Amino acid sequence: MPIVYNMEELRKVLTYDNINIVGVEAIAKTADSEMIDPENLKWIREQGLYIWVNSINLGRGHELSGTYNDDVALSEGPDAAWGVLMDRGYNVIQTDWPSLLASYRDEKFGV
Repeated sequence: MPIVYNMEELRKVLTYDNINIVGVEAIAKTADSEMIDPENLKWIREQGLYIWVNSINLGRGHELSGTYNDDVALSEGPDAAWGVLMDRGYNVIQTDWPSLLASYRDEKFGV
């Protein structure tokens, strides 16, 4: 699973022969990063790949999911962060709060 910061990197790794890429970790340094853009995420899923995003807040200057991180989910509510990531189509959300995220996911999708 490669870690990619932009679509150019993703397209490059998809050209590698003899590597079975099943998913990518998409790093979004800002809220307008191309790795958080809904159309790009749709294209990635259409390639048969799953998309991993890390919502752990590592501090200013180390954003991994734009502004949609654990701190926002806890302070403003999960819809403001985890909900956005789910709605954009990420398949995996890495978090420091797995039980809270799981409860939110179950409530959001009526599980």
